[in-house]
Amino acid sequence: MDRCSTRIIGLVLAAVVSTAAIAAAPHWLDFPAGAPLRATVTLLPKQGDVGRETPIYTGYAPQLAFHPGTAEVTCRLDLGDSDDGLAPGATRTVGVKCDDVLKVREDKLSFSLFEGGRKVGEGVLLR
Repeated sequence: MDRCSTRIIGLVLAAVVSTAAIAAAPHWLDFPAGAPLRATVTLLPKQGDVGRETPIYTGYAPQLAFHPGTAEVTCRLDLGDSDDGLAPGATRTVGVKCDDVLKVREDKLSFSLFEGGRKVGEGVLLR
């Protein structure tokens, strides 16, 4: 194989690798502050430094952290028309409105809920 053929093959391989890298790049979703979102949330029961002992109600505003490297954002939860709270250990679909812009990776919609630095729940943003 001569130098010209080797160079052409190298260029073709570089183009294939570049295209694959672009296709594999994560897609980000941007939601403006106050956008109405839905999520499934599980409130963790108190176990050591994790969880809560009491239920939460509409207006509860934990910090949501989607994955390492993203900033936590404070969001208000809406449990619906019911006066029933969400008890530790229970799971429910809730409304979510964040105080700031929310930017999340499309392939990483799960998050943790924090209250004063303590993990109190887990959830998944619904699309």
